[in-house]
Amino acid sequence: MIKRAEYLKKLIQFRDTDLIKVITGVRRSGKSVLLMQYRDYLKSQGVADNQIIYLNFEELELMRVRTADALVKVLQPKLDKQRHQYIMLDEIQMVDGWQTVVNGIRVSYDCDIIVTGSNAKMLSGELATLLSGRYVEISIYPFSFKEFLAAKEITSDSREVDQAFLA
Repeated sequence: MIKRAEYLKKLIQFRDTDLIKVITGVRRSGKSVLLMQYRDYLKSQGVADNQIIYLNFEELELMRVRTADALVKVLQPKLDKQRHQYIMLDEIQMVDGWQTVVNGIRVSYDCDIIVTGSNAKMLSGELATLLSGRYVEISIYPFSFKEFLAAKEITSDSREVDQAFLA
């Protein structure tokens, strides 16, 4: 897994703020990987597993969670008013009305909320209206050529750079 240091730094910058972190990008750009890297970072900083709630709405177990009510039923038993929690909702655009639920959690619990989703659905009017001024968007893009070279373990001064570019 290639570290997406620039994007991770942006997430860390907004850690433990009241702002909802919204990670957007095209399919396969690394949104879920960035979320996992952030989770690993939190654990390395001493955050306990029971403080992290991670839900991926593409997983089979969550395929029936497609409404705000269903989302509340899944989340409520996991939420704890007695401790600070990190709530990570991957591919949240699959759930109709998620914005209302996320805003309700933000208001009711001591938590840090991070959501991921595709650009088109995440930036709809409802997100902008319901969460206006309460979120920060982190747009993620597919690998740059520099990241591609790192993934292939090719140094920038190598003769293999030209061949990698043509591949």
